[in-house]
Amino acid sequence: MDKLNEHKRGFTVPALIYLIAGVILLACPEITTKTITFSIAAVFVVMGAFQIIGYLRLEPNLASASTGFVNGTLLSLVGIFIFIKSKMVISIIPVILGFLIIVSGTLKIQHAINLFRIRVQGVKGIAIMGGINIVIGIITIFNPFQTVLVLMRVMGIGLIISGITDLISSFYLSRKIKKYTKDVEEKCIEDKSL
Repeated sequence: MDKLNEHKRGFTVPALIYLIAGVILLACPEITTKTITFSIAAVFVVMGAFQIIGYLRLEPNLASASTGFVNGTLLSLVGIFIFIKSKMVISIIPVILGFLIIVSGTLKIQHAINLFRIRVQGVKGIAIMGGINIVIGIITIFNPFQTVLVLMRVMGIGLIISGITDLISSFYLSRKIKKYTKDVEEKCIEDKSL
């Protein structure tokens, strides 16, 4: 269960960061692109730090199968690069945010498939949320909007949706996995008693 809690925390923190960033973009679309760039850099560094800390907190036998340290280091390096090369990055902000939203949607679809494979009912909602995220991410990447203010609002809405759906799917997934684990343990106890 510790690994499950660590996994849930790994999804909850980025989801909250998405929510906060989305609310800021929606409420203050005139926010400077430099501030957005530094915020994105901070998100990568924080996500990287959480990955590294999560890896270091793992039991040695679990750590050998984890890529948390590598993932965390790469995320942190990407954040530092964005901070140093902010002018170059400003031009690709929609691509970066769109990519993050697509990754979030893809992870939701993977969670839905994982739950479906262990025969958990009611996973269509997670898959639909993932599909919505992917569509919003694609729209953000291709930036069909005429003004920066509209783009910032759309990115804000996309990040809010991504954050909310990440939180919902994370809690749903963790609840279903706990139930599945409990059912398997009970089945093992029944089999031993026979």
